Amino acid sequence: MCMKKEYNMLSLLIPGPGYPGKCLDVYLRPLIEELQFLWEVGHPTYDKYMHEIFQMHVMVVGTISDFPARGMLSATLLGDTRLVQSALAMRRAAVIATRYADWVGHRAFLPYNHEWRFDDKAFDGTVEHGVPPRRWTREEILAVLNEYDFGQLSNHPNIVAAIPERPDRYKFWTHKSIFWELPYWSKLLIRHYLDVMHIEKNVCDSVVGTVLNLEGKTKDGPKAHINLKKMQLRRHLWLKEGKKKLPQAPYTVKPDQKNIIFRWMSSVKYPSGYAENIARCVNFRDNKMYGLKSHDCHILLQHLFPVFIRPFLPRQVVEPLVALARFFQKLCTREVKKSNLKEMQEDIIYIMCKFERIFPPNFFDIMPHLMIHLPKQLLLTGPVHYTWMYPMEMYVFYT
Repeated sequence: MCMKKEYNMLSLLIPGPGYPGKCLDVYLRPLIEELQFLWEVGHPTYDKYMHEIFQMHVMVVGTISDFPARGMLSATLLGDTRLVQSALAMRRAAVIATRYADWVGHRAFLPYNHEWRFDDKAFDGTVEHGVPPRRWTREEILAVLNEYDFGQLSNHPNIVAAIPERPDRYKFWTHKSIFWELPYWSKLLIRHYLDVMHIEKNVCDSVVGTVLNLEGKTKDGPKAHINLKKMQLRRHLWLKEGKKKLPQAPYTVKPDQKNIIFRWMSSVKYPSGYAENIARCVNFRDNKMYGLKSHDCHILLQHLFPVFIRPFLPRQVVEPLVALARFFQKLCTREVKKSNLKEMQEDIIYIMCKFERIFPPNFFDIMPHLMIHLPKQLLLTGPVHYTWMYPMEMYVFYT
């Protein structure tokens, strides 16, 4: 019921140079006051079945947003407080020379005696002795937010400049979110949902863009090869002195074979109502793809990509790519058994580790890493259809 159009209220804050940022709390103040009233006092509601009036109390069970908005709602720089420790553990000193905050190091999630932990040459040149990051308790988060004064809530440059630099313990928070004023907020196991729709869209762009070497989407640029040389990894992918042409990577389709894929994609037919016409986004003359929407990426990554990629890449590359498609297929089912979630958690860890053996460190931004957290979220929230943004996106489209 909560995902149906008639129960949604549309309110927009258009992003831009003057977007509210951490001052979003100013816009949320009337809503928070009303939510406090609905929790403590409630509202008279008619029960049609019992034919009587009862006092209905209301609470917020979580927020649904894309990742940048998640940072504003949770008042964190990373989008969610439970990812803070994960961020610290996943950043690697080996890529310090690059401009990217690469999210590698997923071997820490493997069993401690796993052979991949000691295979430094196949990964980032280091032996992994780390452990999975510890999840902060609700009491710890609230204690940290209560013990420090974050200063005046403002985006004005003069006021921001006057606020002293925060110690390392508090640097991942911009302020204490207004949602903590709700009396039940600290009791929730999960407060801000990871949106599977946006994660799948961004992962699809990175994977498909890199494999097909799409301009503006690929992570396999000159900087990626230069960084591999700085890290003394994968010598066969280093840029040769005096040459601008990139060496052919095993994870990219050869240029003379790309047109076969684009022609196939432009001719695929779908059952009525199954998907939009993805062929409209494919230009097989120039071997380009553009204008893919979220649902197009949903169909592309889960159903088309595992089919057309098999003949063109080595088996050790195709295997984790197909496993990634299966992972999202299982994740997006309407019914999920708890017994399957543990298997999905193990699958995505091995998929990410295999990706680290294949793709350059520049490939690993925050979006692929977030997949590690999706099975655990599914255990707490139920099927993804109640926590992703497709209904909201359709509501905005048709409004």
